Amino acid sequence: MKPARHGLTIGAFHSGIDDACKQVRSVWGRGLLLDIHGQGTEAEVIFRGTGNGRSVAGVVQRFGHEALTGANSIFGQLALRGYKSLPDVGGNEGETRYTGGYTTRTYGSHHGTGIGAIQLEFGTRLRARANLDKTAAAVADAIAIFASEYLPANRTTIKPRLEAHLDLM
Repeated sequence: MKPARHGLTIGAFHSGIDDACKQVRSVWGRGLLLDIHGQGTEAEVIFRGTGNGRSVAGVVQRFGHEALTGANSIFGQLALRGYKSLPDVGGNEGETRYTGGYTTRTYGSHHGTGIGAIQLEFGTRLRARANLDKTAAAVADAIAIFASEYLPANRTTIKPRLEAHLDLM
């Protein structure tokens, strides 16, 4: 296995993501994984990557397409704050340039994981030192609104099968 930056291996990185997803499912029942990157193609754009909806299939099935593009979605909230995303939240076009990568394909809810996975590719101007705090605050606010609308508010801790079996005895 080839080492990644900072001494981590890609395998260890993804093992950590897998463990975190399992913990979220165990405690909350479902969740959201954001795979955040930078891109230099369009400096003021945030590209969405979900495999054209595949990696968020569970969220969309449960709440409708509004969860991905509606007013309380992450991208809807970013649009309200003046950020441009592609595909546009008001349009019907699919994802073409960034469609999600290994992380969204591996951990997304299309596998029945209960974890929606979205890749966000931030343009260079949005990541520039002068704009970074503003961008980060807008994204954090958008995530908070999405979470309050579409993610569980209460823990739904699932007992492991052995414990559940022992409780019945």
